[in-house]
Amino acid sequence: MSQVIKNLSLILPTLNEAGNIIEQIREVYRELPELLEIIVADDASTDGTIEIIESHFPNQIQTGRIRVLKRQLDFGLTPSLRDAVAIAKGSYLAWMDCDLSMPTEVLRQMAEVLESGNIDVCVGSRFVRGGKQRDWVHSGKDSRLEILLSTMLNVGVKKFLGAPVSDLTSGFVVVTRKALDGVSFNGKHGEYFMSLLAQWQRKGIRFAEVPYSLGTRQHGISKTFGTLKAIVLNSTRYAIGVARLFFTS
Repeated sequence: MSQVIKNLSLILPTLNEAGNIIEQIREVYRELPELLEIIVADDASTDGTIEIIESHFPNQIQTGRIRVLKRQLDFGLTPSLRDAVAIAKGSYLAWMDCDLSMPTEVLRQMAEVLESGNIDVCVGSRFVRGGKQRDWVHSGKDSRLEILLSTMLNVGVKKFLGAPVSDLTSGFVVVTRKALDGVSFNGKHGEYFMSLLAQWQRKGIRFAEVPYSLGTRQHGISKTFGTLKAIVLNSTRYAIGVARLFFTS
């Protein structure tokens, strides 16, 4: 049995994920039954996300295997992760999207990479050999523009500027508690990860990447690229994140 997974806190940031969250949690327990805890960091969902979790998993909530962080201020992916990390009990931490697009069987592989003690951060990557970005043709509820911009950013930056990992906007990560000591979560959305990479590089943190194929969102809409306004705003944030990663690290 994996000692990393037995001591792993998995963070699931949510905002109106009622259509996805129950199956996402079930998938996690199918693949990682020995998991220490799941922390649902919810940004005041209005679709019943929290109520659905509480009605489906009362025993896990009572025993603390599922903890619901009901956030009421400073909404956004990055603040959600920051607040969940602050209350996590595990000596290892992980986070992933809860729209059923990230395969939980790969989460186990990523956790096992840390078993040796030689790696501090394992990144789920769409852009290493064996990985795959969202399918353009069968994009479902995902924005094709989001797929294009994400691919251009990651492939372009890696090719022309070099990077410590291939997936600069990954939201699929397993880390040691040591890796998070003394680092800060900066930004609002996916640009936080480039900031973390810069801080980890300065600390001499050791990286590994595991390939995965990113699926399509099953229900709801993207919280970061669901509208034209969000696309412009977050593209700007990513551009600033790239500059900080390569010119301040």
